[in-house]
Amino acid sequence: MTGIDVDENADAHSASPLASPAFEYEKSPDSMHLDASKKDAEIPACPDDFLLRRDGSKSRASEGSGLDHSNSESDSDDEVATMMNIDTLPLEGLRTSLRDLYRKYRRLKAVYLETVRLLEESSGKVSETAQLLEESAGKVKRLEATLDELRARHCDAS
Repeated sequence: MTGIDVDENADAHSASPLASPAFEYEKSPDSMHLDASKKDAEIPACPDDFLLRRDGSKSRASEGSGLDHSNSESDSDDEVATMMNIDTLPLEGLRTSLRDLYRKYRRLKAVYLETVRLLEESSGKVSETAQLLEESAGKVKRLEATLDELRARHCDAS
């Protein structure tokens, strides 16, 4: 069995070991003939300053990450230079950069949350103001009606 317990009461549409991707891997011809020593031997070891590309070839970290920098989203020279600089950082430099980036993220998140709070607060004030304006508009209409009535009485009296 594949290590997946099957509920006998489950319907035909529920997950079964036969439909499991793990089961598909286990029954594939490539996986049937590999023993543990061959599996480890297939993974090429490379030093920290090497990047393993998808095609299996190695490149030095200083050669760039192989990212397509011609994308319209990253067409500024600044961004390309920054990406290349990141690729050349040593591991400790990356850790330091990530720590700094995380601190900036936390500060930005705090500012964002404060902005949301202020927006919610001002939204409440806008609602109160709108309600006061409606009440005032109603009072103005009543005053205008009263004034019109007084004018009509004054004209009738004269």
